[in-house]
Amino acid sequence: VDGSRWPKLQIGSDEARGQRRATRHFSQHDLTPPVVNYPRVGDTFAGYRLISRLGEGAFSRVFLARQPDLASRTVVLKVTPLSTDESDRLATLQHSSIIPVYSVHRVGDLACICMPFLGATTLADLAACGKRWASLDGPAEELISTILERRRSTICAISGPNGESAASQSPAANRALQEPDTPADLATAATAELAEYSRLGYVDALLTLVTGAVEGLAHAHRRGIIHRDLKPANILVADDGNPVLLDFNLAVSSQAAETRVVGGTLPYMSPQQLEALQTGEAADRRDDVFSIGVILYELLSGQLPFHCPPPGQGFALESVIADRRQRPKSLRSFNSGVSPGLESIIDRCLAPDREQRYRDAAELAIDLNRHRQHHALKFAPEKSIRERTTKWAARHPRVSSASSVAIIAAAVIVVCLGLLWQRDRRLARLNAEANYQRLQRDLPRAIAALSSPGREPELLTGGLGASTQIMNVWLADPGQPVLFKEADQLDDPARKRV
Repeated sequence: VDGSRWPKLQIGSDEARGQRRATRHFSQHDLTPPVVNYPRVGDTFAGYRLISRLGEGAFSRVFLARQPDLASRTVVLKVTPLSTDESDRLATLQHSSIIPVYSVHRVGDLACICMPFLGATTLADLAACGKRWASLDGPAEELISTILERRRSTICAISGPNGESAASQSPAANRALQEPDTPADLATAATAELAEYSRLGYVDALLTLVTGAVEGLAHAHRRGIIHRDLKPANILVADDGNPVLLDFNLAVSSQAAETRVVGGTLPYMSPQQLEALQTGEAADRRDDVFSIGVILYELLSGQLPFHCPPPGQGFALESVIADRRQRPKSLRSFNSGVSPGLESIIDRCLAPDREQRYRDAAELAIDLNRHRQHHALKFAPEKSIRERTTKWAARHPRVSSASSVAIIAAAVIVVCLGLLWQRDRRLARLNAEANYQRLQRDLPRAIAALSSPGREPELLTGGLGASTQIMNVWLADPGQPVLFKEADQLDDPARKRV
């Protein structure tokens, strides 16, 4: 389902690449769509009754259909005149966040892929509200209500052959139609996943959705599949709240010797993908990582990180590539709810050079999950000490509770008092030792002055002054020869001498 305003850029042969290399000026409609006699709504195609059209791209049309021979279940049919390996690639991937394939059919010049109908809401629908949500705080009620409203409108659009609502045939759909509209009832109306989102803020809820898609992408990367056309319109938010990757039409195996088709969707392409339109360079997992960074930036700020020419206009490829090689404006300047750690993750995704990005979606998923679980990031730098402290407190709620903080504070005070007592005791000992050294030096002089044979007044006066100073230091009362406690700081031999 191509819900993006920007059509795909793609070049499908060595000859086309050579032509683009010569002209250097691109249109966002690289290949002229062929004239195709697609089936119409109401027709029966490959045994499926076509109910409505869900979307249309340059080389395919997507229908909502009913399968009469299997309980008249609703399915999605992607019809295309092109020869594609999309179904083969999808068949090798088994993950809850990747759209599965039911069957493949061929009718005349048209091929179609049958897939389950999981809903019609994509991240493109949510990205349209990103700018408003970036200014909101508190639970993500509007996000959940947007998903629920689109679910209801889709169900209402599905009609049976006799005009009856599909909700009358599907208990799950019937429940969805009866869901209340008030935000207070969101948690009870939504599925478990949506109820979980309703307890999160907007940043955390959107991050959770993207993280699920990244885990599906990591599954594809581990099996050597590179998507190459990641964008909000290609990430479905299923009716149960689970993110699902769509449209593997441009996907390629990383083990492929040659790339017959290069391309993507302009706002979400890395500099290297854009350069490949001229050079035919092979795809890389890190190009998918770049696209995820653009998606996160758009969802959390409501705008793209890079300048993009309006849809339908031509553009100079070199200028677009040069713009992609610049760091975008800080995401936190648009959304104060984005933490420094999350901004660091997105900055690593959007690094101009491939070597500076995550090597694949698996590394990105690790950092996203560590951030959501309040752990230190493994691959992206985390410079904020305050955020590290906040994450530690979130991981240890018992330790960081009010009573625990009071106990810890009391323990710290006791430790500090103990250290101060030890410090004072050490200073007292050092002072006593210094006074003892002076005693050993001054006492013989005082005794010698008082014992002078000639009884010279000067010597007697000096001896009395020195004796008085000595007694003031060591005796509590000159009339009572009791030593000050300072003497207790000395070792036994020195104390006895005193």
